[in-house]
Amino acid sequence: MSTTTKKDQVADAIRNCLISPSVADSNGESANVVDVIDDLSRGIWKCAEMVGHSNTIAEAAGEIAAAINNLAEAIRELRKP
Repeated sequence: MSTTTKKDQVADAIRNCLISPSVADSNGESANVVDVIDDLSRGIWKCAEMVGHSNTIAEAAGEIAAAINNLAEAIRELRKP
């Protein structure tokens, strides 16, 4: 077996771990780790808004949501051809 074939198999195994064939994203495609990170970010932000921005917990949640959103965007950039 060639090195390229082994690398392809490893890449396929990693890809299969990060994509869910049983969960769809907003486009109807198989959901992936970026979708999860984005959804988590949006959920944390909604919680922060419900608690109130002046609250320390809300401010921390907002920062966490922003960091997760930045991570999702970085992953999206890596996926671009």
